[in-house]
Amino acid sequence: MIPEIGHFALALALSLAVVQSVLPILGASHGNVRRMQSARSSAIRQVFFVGVALAALMRSFVVSDFTVRNVAENSHSLKPLLFKIAGTWGSHEGSLLLWVLILTVFGAGVAVLGSNIPAATKARTLSVRAWISVGFLSFLLFTSNPFDRVSPPPADGSDLNPLLQDVGLAMHPPLLYFGGSMAEVVREGTRFLSPQDRDAMAIYLFDAEVGGGRGHREGRRGVRRAEDPDRLRKRRGHWPRSERNELMRPTRRDALKLAGLAGLGAGLPRGLFAAEDIPELSAQVARLQLLPDSYPQTEVWGYGGTIPGREIRVGQGQRLRRRFVNDLPQASSIHWHGIRIDNAMDGVSGLTQDAVAPGGTFDYDFVTPDAGTYWYHAHNRSWEQVARGLHGPLIVDEAEAPDVDREEVLVLDDWLLNPETGQIDDSFDHPMMMSHSGRTGNYVTTNGRYNLTLPVRRHERLRLRLINASNARIFQLKLSGLEGWIVALDGMPLASPAPVEDVLVLGPAQRTDLIVDVLAEEGETADLVDVGENFSQVVFTVSGTASQTRRAVPVALPPNPKMDLPDLAGATPLRLVMSGGAMGRMDSAILKGERMGFRELAAAGRFWAFNGVAEMTDTPLADLGLGEPVRLVIVNDTVFPHAMHLHGMHFREVSEDGALGPLRDTILVGGRETREITFTVDNPGDWLFHCHMLGHAASGMTTWVRVA
Repeated sequence: MIPEIGHFALALALSLAVVQSVLPILGASHGNVRRMQSARSSAIRQVFFVGVALAALMRSFVVSDFTVRNVAENSHSLKPLLFKIAGTWGSHEGSLLLWVLILTVFGAGVAVLGSNIPAATKARTLSVRAWISVGFLSFLLFTSNPFDRVSPPPADGSDLNPLLQDVGLAMHPPLLYFGGSMAEVVREGTRFLSPQDRDAMAIYLFDAEVGGGRGHREGRRGVRRAEDPDRLRKRRGHWPRSERNELMRPTRRDALKLAGLAGLGAGLPRGLFAAEDIPELSAQVARLQLLPDSYPQTEVWGYGGTIPGREIRVGQGQRLRRRFVNDLPQASSIHWHGIRIDNAMDGVSGLTQDAVAPGGTFDYDFVTPDAGTYWYHAHNRSWEQVARGLHGPLIVDEAEAPDVDREEVLVLDDWLLNPETGQIDDSFDHPMMMSHSGRTGNYVTTNGRYNLTLPVRRHERLRLRLINASNARIFQLKLSGLEGWIVALDGMPLASPAPVEDVLVLGPAQRTDLIVDVLAEEGETADLVDVGENFSQVVFTVSGTASQTRRAVPVALPPNPKMDLPDLAGATPLRLVMSGGAMGRMDSAILKGERMGFRELAAAGRFWAFNGVAEMTDTPLADLGLGEPVRLVIVNDTVFPHAMHLHGMHFREVSEDGALGPLRDTILVGGRETREITFTVDNPGDWLFHCHMLGHAASGMTTWVRVA
């Protein structure tokens, strides 16, 4: 009966492996969280059933059940208990079963402990690992079943594998398989770990190396004890040629072991068993000509030493990998703004990772599920580091590009500079800026230039990707000599292009994708004008004609995944009241667990509060379940506008008549305004929700939600 239980357990494990080989990878391809998460339960159950099978086989060896062919051929009733147990893996069937168990254990380890691995990467990894398990389990069940019966059974067994009749060698296979595999996984797998975990993992590495090495050393000692003089003579090199050739010929069992090793390598993420180059993205101090040539160069902090940082461009659904190298005098991290990625890659120091110390590195590795215009920027002391220049564009291309002649990525920014020295003003924590509208610069640039000029042709059609990378400035933009349509906001496509008929408002961190036609005549200029400053952000000089006639109105961009409307009727209600600031009505707030008056709060550098709390709390604004719809009312009880940004997810504004607006990740809430947003919680993790007037976030306007 026990062997049949083992056989049935293998069949169940095979069924689970088939499911795991299909569902998670489909989920990763279509952004289906539930399918991706199915890998976890499948991987854990496989360990259980393969473990049951190995235990059933081991019991058959222990009780000398010679009705099982494997036991009859590889054991004997007079053998000590240890050698009976070792007989479990003394044949190629048992050895392969042991290997499958270790393979499933590592798969379950990735599923349970791999919280820093991007969700889609983990799902694909576990699916590929399951393919390997399907192959091994099918081989076991259909060609080399360890539970085959023999009838009539022999009176006793045919003896144990001679190589396993030594204490050291008896335990060699499990120690070697597990220790060697663990060493490789831990050695390379630390790239998925946060820096503070790596020292702890080194202990596991040491233990794994000791485990594998101990098995090897014990095996060698066992061989020496078992040697007779003739064997010793042969070991010293006096082998007849024919015997040497025979020894060099691989056996079927050797081939199976090598296949198992190859299987484990194929089932784990690419790069775990071979060094793989990851493109570096360094944050460094640089000097460049930010102001006109009559001024000295300005010292900035830039990614790759440029302003803005180098453009990163990938295709939708592709993997993005960057090794962040911190060459700054401050700790830092990188937030990938607007990308709906795995929480561990969100880059929020103090919440999703530790800040990377000067001289340190951190590997970011994730899949870009959504096409659109995004950006990356520092997220440690961001009110200073972004103001010094640490930001750059991140573009995710659609599978099918829109019908345009070309596109331009335009990063809008401002700088607070000392007009005498040309250097960045270092008053980042100044109470006046913190408590008012934020750090607003006195020098405005586009792509790091105050006089950006681009050539165009009449009737040329362009895609303009606008990114507001400033700390606090709200850009009010207008088209001159151009006709345009908004096709996406914060990376998310609109259902249909919206004509640009008036001023286009772009708050801090917001992005807008425009498709524009050049209407200005040859020899004239078209402009992207900041009407608030009466300043041309970009001058387009018209030379030549792209076509004699204009094209039709552009069509909508293809939708991104997970853009369905939330269920408003069943949504969880939440409320966030923003208070404080100069000319505000906040008398007191909670800071470090104590209620303080506004004067005390100001002395501590806290000028703002969410729901009466002037700091990031240990408990989230809300504990939410995956798939839960939410309606959040945002009450701005201050006189200043605030650009509220939600990490990891997008939301829609709910208008007074109940209509839903387009998907966004940042909403600009005016002074004394109340706005409502709604979203479906579709990304697990701890997600920041804060004002993107970065000085406001630093001085009280930061909270978070937990999704489980």
